[in-house]
Amino acid sequence: MEKIKITPLGGLGEVGKNLLLFEINSRVYIIDAGIKFSSDPEIDFILPDLDYLEKIKHKIEGIFITHGHEDHIGGISKLGFLNVPIYSPPLANELIKKKLLRDQQHLLKDIQIYKPFNFEDFKIIWFPVVHSIPDSCGLLIRT
Repeated sequence: MEKIKITPLGGLGEVGKNLLLFEINSRVYIIDAGIKFSSDPEIDFILPDLDYLEKIKHKIEGIFITHGHEDHIGGISKLGFLNVPIYSPPLANELIKKKLLRDQQHLLKDIQIYKPFNFEDFKIIWFPVVHSIPDSCGLLIRT
């Protein structure tokens, strides 16, 4: 039996900072990496607390993106220290490219709707959802 743990680091009870950890056995994957816009003109944006990610970075094996809104991809450049593949729909990938350093762009992996990506302990399928930006997806994770 797989040991699964889901931990939200942001995005609950607020708009923005969407970042969820999907832990399966000893592996960790990030779902979305968003920011929250600040109402304070002195602050550009707010990130989820990334200290925990720094502590477990050796376990993180990938980032899954659901769509290209800033509250889901705006913090992706702050995760460059992870150096892991980023799986996302095509439009989100194009938006993410502008946020990454040139030598990080090889990490981007285009997904195809309904095409499973197989990992050691699970498979993940992106499926379309109705939202205000094209290529928005939900995730189906099968263990």
